[in-house]
Amino acid sequence: MFNKLKYKIFFTNIYIQNKLKRLRKTALAFIMVVAMLIGLIPHITSKIESLPSDYWTATGNYSTAWYSSGPSTYTINTAQDLAGLAILVNGGNNFSGKTINLSANIDLSAHLWTPIGTYNSVTPANSKPFQGTFDGQNHIINALTINNTSANYQGLFSYVLS
Repeated sequence: MFNKLKYKIFFTNIYIQNKLKRLRKTALAFIMVVAMLIGLIPHITSKIESLPSDYWTATGNYSTAWYSSGPSTYTINTAQDLAGLAILVNGGNNFSGKTINLSANIDLSAHLWTPIGTYNSVTPANSKPFQGTFDGQNHIINALTINNTSANYQGLFSYVLS
């Protein structure tokens, strides 16, 4: 009887030790996952905090110096010029019959973008479409950020008519 009790205690101890090992491994894995997630927080918040707070169409952020009413072809070289196109089109100049050539890669990361052209679904007659030709000439426009969750038709261009 003593031997049975001795073996029972021995196997119970082994069982408890195995349970404790598994519990330690599980706890360690959980702690490692939590630590990795905590490590990601600064990276995620830095991305959120790095969003621009003002718009390209704000005074001083755009240029319309490239525009005069006569020519049929215009060249855009900078982000400021591209924002100037948004200002002009959204102000009512549809560029019908005109061509806009992009002559350089454009980085829009400094400010939030306001799409070129506007569509008014309540009063379509008040819409201001872009009606010209935009030739990117194989250049790249990158880092375009729009932070307007309530509007439809968002992108580099918002409303285009041919």
